[in-house]
Formats: sequence, structure tokens, C-alpha cells
Amino acid sequence: MRGALRDTLFPGQLAGGLLLACLSVLAMTSPARGGTGSPISLPTGLKPAPHGLRIVVDCEWVQGYGYRPIRVDVRSPAPAKDTYTLAIELGMGSDWSANSGVSTSFEIELPAGSKSASKIVRLPQLASPEHRIRIETSLNGAPVEELTGTISINNANNWLEIPRMLFVGASVPDVSEFAFLGIAAAPYSTRIDFTQLSNVPTFVHRMPQDLTDKWIDYSVLDITFVSLADARDLASNRPEVWQALTDWARCGGTLCIFGVGGDWHGLAEVETLTQIPEDQQAKDKYRGWQTPTRESFEDEAVPAIEMAARVARETQSAVGASQPSFSVPANLQMPAEAPFAWNALLLGQVVALADDNPFPGDSLRWQWLITSVVPPRRLWTSRYGTVPDHGNFHFNEFLIADVGLPPIRAYQVLISVFVVAIGPLNYWLLRRRGRLHLFLFTVPLAAIAASGALLGYTLLADGLASHLRARSFTLLDQRAGQAAHVARLSYYMGLAPRRGLTFPEDTMVAPLELTPNANNYRDRARLFSWNAGQHLTRGWISSRMPTQYVTARTQESRRGLDVAMSTDGAQCAVRNRLGTRIRSLILCDPGGNYHHTGSFPDGERATLTALKNEQALEEALTKFSLDLSKHAPELPEAMLGSTSPDDVGTFFFGRRYYGQEAAILPDDSLLEHGLAETRAAVRSRSLGPRTYVAIVDRPQEIVTGVDGLVETQSLHVILGTW
Repeated sequence: MRGALRDTLFPGQLAGGLLLACLSVLAMTSPARGGTGSPISLPTGLKPAPHGLRIVVDCEWVQGYGYRPIRVDVRSPAPAKDTYTLAIELGMGSDWSANSGVSTSFEIELPAGSKSASKIVRLPQLASPEHRIRIETSLNGAPVEELTGTISINNANNWLEIPRMLFVGASVPDVSEFAFLGIAAAPYSTRIDFTQLSNVPTFVHRMPQDLTDKWIDYSVLDITFVSLADARDLASNRPEVWQALTDWARCGGTLCIFGVGGDWHGLAEVETLTQIPEDQQAKDKYRGWQTPTRESFEDEAVPAIEMAARVARETQSAVGASQPSFSVPANLQMPAEAPFAWNALLLGQVVALADDNPFPGDSLRWQWLITSVVPPRRLWTSRYGTVPDHGNFHFNEFLIADVGLPPIRAYQVLISVFVVAIGPLNYWLLRRRGRLHLFLFTVPLAAIAASGALLGYTLLADGLASHLRARSFTLLDQRAGQAAHVARLSYYMGLAPRRGLTFPEDTMVAPLELTPNANNYRDRARLFSWNAGQHLTRGWISSRMPTQYVTARTQESRRGLDVAMSTDGAQCAVRNRLGTRIRSLILCDPGGNYHHTGSFPDGERATLTALKNEQALEEALTKFSLDLSKHAPELPEAMLGSTSPDDVGTFFFGRRYYGQEAAILPDDSLLEHGLAETRAAVRSRSLGPRTYVAIVDRPQEIVTGVDGLVETQSLHVILGTW
């Protein structure tokens, strides 16, 4: 066999094939950086690809919901004689379902005279069981088998409750003191070995120079650690990367910056780097940042650590370990100085740690940080209120009224008439005329007519229009020129758009489904492409089928209100620059006084009514609070009593799914949490000075993916500071 193989290859080809095989092995056995998905080099065999081309696909990243950045490099052993255009398709799915998951197609051009070309592709991760990435390559329209392969991804499905963490730095940190996270997530199953970061599928390490410049590349993450020195260097030398990290935090992430100093002298620099406004009234060394309390330490952190140690001891024999995988730290006393402080950054937050190198630290302090600071942002599912590949019982609470629901009473009437007419009445008439043999023809004809009547009634009742119900919350900081948006979109399409949905590149899009769409019970492929935006081309939305998505977006913004106060503070005039009509506005001026106005369009000015007396203030704030409560998610009237949170399954749409559930509460999401806190602040008169709340028409930044929608039952709220 070896002789036959030598006879079929020229010596140069044999050497090239061996070289490629060695390179492939080296690529796949390079030191792991954590996460899942080892790099692969194609071709993997001895047969070289046309023109000696090879591709290296690096998809190593954290497995979870969000986007996975995949780097594709095309390399040539010598400068290319001609320009080669490679069409590559990447598909992410599970082994049992080749047609499920998400796939995308793109082209990479290797110019003549070049030896390499690269591209970063972002692929949505919508299902935790997905554990392979398929690569298919064509050259000048012809498939290239040598450049086709599969990358295996370690299945992290059993570790949904462990936060996804990114550690940025020159060296890999010691994460052994995070072992309590694995015990809490899966106390009686096989443990993750936290002695090596590369063994934890939800942790990943990156050198600062390896970071990418799009915030959605980090959308899968829950917590990111970076030193103040590295943050300073990134902001100076790679500002687009630092902007991506801070944008990720603004969309709900927790950015931990360590090395601030025991005297907290670095907090001022952290504020500058992250554009957190300085608290002019703060006089202490913490500059107005929040610090952990004794109650959080004694009532939350200590009991949680003790429980983790007890579970570790109880399951020690089950896992066959000679020593417990985790033990209680020797010192359970609260430190004299707070080891961390935190501040809000729009929808997310920044945590400052005093230590220059907090790793490994001790588990008690890490537990203290996670229980004090991170909730409700600890996990992706709780931040955005959806589990893309599991049942979401609150789906039916955000349907669009009067469309999409089967007309039960009309169906009952039509079916009753059909049964009477096709049976007794039809029989009586045919028997009276002596033509019972026609029974064989009248029954199917009547059935066809009845079915057509039911279908026609549905078409006439719902029509062919496309409907939208939306709910959004925007935080707008005019001082920093930054805005963050979260939204929930509910669609009912009379006819699905032929080109699917299109969203901007800076928008994270995730489905919210009643039952999962990417598992072994249901087979549906989704096509996705990047071309001046995200194009959800096929499998994302269907005609006459309720569909919901959650979106998150952040960007620099010049939107806002121009506020002019009279010298005595009695008059307040504003100019609307929010890019949409204001329906109602409450404003708190620098002196803490409240002002109110009704509807006025974008670009216009309005004079606000000063709420000087108690009665006027109470009436205005009560009415505004009621407006903030309108169109809250709830079951349609026709469905009341037919479903319950215990039944993920269903009334009219989908079916019950008996899979693993990731427990989430819709009210904990950034969207509902933000709306509830805003409503409570208005009602309790606790809005801060120079703050306003506006109920508006849908802002331009809340993109729906398609035009021509009829929008009803929506609520859009902007909480801004100027």
C-alpha cells in the first residue's frame, strides 16, 4: 500500500503533502486558550489542494448563546500566480441533524502575488448542544474536497449555569478558586477541572493583541477581566478593540478592571477609559462607586461558599477523588477594606478591583463579587430573557392581539354546520330524491368546500398585512454621547418577506421561541450572511406564524433633548432631538423639580409644565406611571385559563418540549428590569437631577429587519441624562 501511494505521487507532491499534514497536526495540537473548538488546518491528508492552497479555521471561543467569531485564513506556499476566489460555507449544528443549526456563506479572495488572506466571520450560536462546525470550500465554482472538513466543539450543555468569562492578559491566570461555580452548576455530576483554564469550556483566555473589534464578538460573555495597564494600552493603541469591550459592557456585560490600587487612585482613570461621568458630589476615595455591604458578605457569600464545600465533601466518593475538589477558605472574616467597587455603564457595569493580580485570589471573595455585583447580569439567559433552544413559557404573553389566533367560535359554528349538512341533511335530501349513490360524491365535495371556507375565513380575518408588536428600553447618556437599547419584537407576517430580515452589524439578534427550533425533535436550517449588515435569509421567519426576537444594540449617539432652563428655574423648554415623536415626557431639572409635557414631534420645541404643587405632581406622575404600564406582556383574552407557566407547551402554536430547561424569569431581563425600575423611580419621585423619561414612538435605532409593518400594542421608553 505504501509503495502504491509513493508511485501515485511525485516526490515534490509527497513532500508537500507531508508538510501540510505536519502543519495540520501542529495547528490542532497548539496550546489551548480555553473555550471550545480547536483550530483546524485543511487539507488534513497527504493529497494537496489545487495550487497548494490551504485554509486554517480558528473557531476557538466560548460556547454559549450569542455570536462565535471564526477566523479563516487562506494561505499559499508561494505567491499566488493568479487571483483565487474561494467560496466558503460554514455551518454550525449537531451530529444527529445535518440540516439544523445556522450556516453562512462568504468569499475570500487571494490576490495574485499574495501568500495569504484572512477574514473574520461571526456565526450565531443558538443551541447549546451544537458541537460541530462544518467547512465546505469551492474554488472558482468547483467544490474542493481537500478543503472540506469538520471541527468538533466540546459540549458545554451541562454547564449552562456557569458564567462565561474572558481573561485578557499576557499570561494564563490561575482560575482554581472558581471551582465553586462548577459545584453550584452541577453538584452531582462529573466535575470540571478548574486547575487548568483550558479545561473549563466556559472560560477563555486571550492576549490583548488577539482581541477583535466588534462588540457582538463578545456577546456570548458574562464577565471579562482585564488589567488597568492593558485597558490603558488598548485604549491608546487599539481604540476600536477597547470600544468593542466597553460597548459589550454597555449592552449588559460586567467588565472587571483590576490593578486600580489599594488607595483606589486608579478609579479616575477607569472613569475616563469607560466614559463614566464623574460624581461631583462624592468626597471619599471610592468617588461615588458602590461598595459591597457586610450583609451581602455574611448573608450571601459565606453561606454560598459553605454550601459548596459541603456538597464537595458529600460527593467526594462519587467522583472517586482522594481530596475534595473544593474547601472552605480558612478566613471567613470580612476584610477591613472593600476589595472591589462597581459603577453602572448604561445597561451593564464596570467593576474595579484593587489587587494588581487578583488570581487565584480566594473563592470567598469571588463568591462575594458574583453574589453582590453580577445579578441580574450573571447569565446571558437572564439578561436577555430568552433561552433560544429551550421552551420560553412567556412566549404567549407577547402575541399580537386580533391576529394569528385561530377563530375558535367561528370554527365551531362552521364545523357544526358542516357536520349537520354533510350527515343528516345530505342523507335526507338524497334519500328523498332517490339518489343515495351520490353520497359518494357529495361528502368529499362538501369537505373541500368546508375546508376552503375555513381557510378563506382565516385569510380574510388576518389579511395579508405584516404586524409588529414591540417593547424597547433605551438608556441614553448625552454627556458621554452613548446609548444602549434592548428590545423584544413580536411578528405576525401575512406573507413572509422574500429576503428575510436585515439588521445592522452592531445589533445582537436572538430568537425567543415557545418551543426550540434547533434540536433533535425539529429540523430546520437557518441561513445567515453578512453583507453591509446581518441578513437572516432563510428559516428565521414564516408566513402566518407568530415569531419573536430579542435584540440588543449600543452605539455612539448624538440623540437627546436640548434643555433650556429659565434663570429662576420656573420655566423649562426642550427641543426634541430623539429622532422620533415624544408621546409623553417627565423631566427632573438640576434642582430636583419635575416638569411634564405631552406629545410633540422630532425636531420641534415644547414648553414643559412645571409641577409645582403636590396635587399636580401626584396626578402627572400617576398618569405617567400608568402609561408606562400599558401593553404589558400578558396572555391574550382568548387564551386565559388555557396555559400555565408549568406547561411550556402550548395552546395553539408549537408543542411541549421535554428537554433540559434553563430557568429564567422574564421580569429579570434587562428590558423588563429597566422598565420596572424606571416606573418605580417615577412613582417614588426618585429620578436623579438632569434626568428625563420619555415615552416615544419606535426609535430609529430599534431596527425590525423589514419595512412596511403595522405596529400595535407597543411601548418604547427612553431614560436619558443630559
